[in-house]
Amino acid sequence: MDNQNNKLESILSRYPKEESSLIMLLQDIQEEYRYLPQEVLIKTAEELGIPQAKIFGVATFFKAFSLKPRGKKVIQVCTGTACHVRGSRLILEKFERETGLKSGQTSKDLAYTLESVNCVGACALGPVVVVNDEMQGNFTMQKTSKVLGISKGKADE
Repeated sequence: MDNQNNKLESILSRYPKEESSLIMLLQDIQEEYRYLPQEVLIKTAEELGIPQAKIFGVATFFKAFSLKPRGKKVIQVCTGTACHVRGSRLILEKFERETGLKSGQTSKDLAYTLESVNCVGACALGPVVVVNDEMQGNFTMQKTSKVLGISKGKADE
């Protein structure tokens, strides 16, 4: 927990210890840990002097935050109307087959998290897949293997 405390102290030192810093703090915590660990949220509440319920309320309200560990590669497939009509559902299904995950799941080894999202706001580039916050437009079925690091039909592990 010392390493975790050091990481949290480093993040907390960047902001005023007040409620108005909460969302920025949660963003940085999630970036550092790839999710919002419960014990870190509790410590953050203590440091900011705000109720734990407030922090957990914010953390669960915004879809961008996760209370569960996420994979090293977070793959988000846009399933909004423009992407859907251009085949995003088939791309999502291919990712599901290749990873063995359903949308919303993370692999046990924390290599991948697969998510479907309603819209990423890049309709003209559809279908769109976002990998670790990097948008990839005009996505094709063939690109799934590259994203997953698959060669010769097997994942590189």
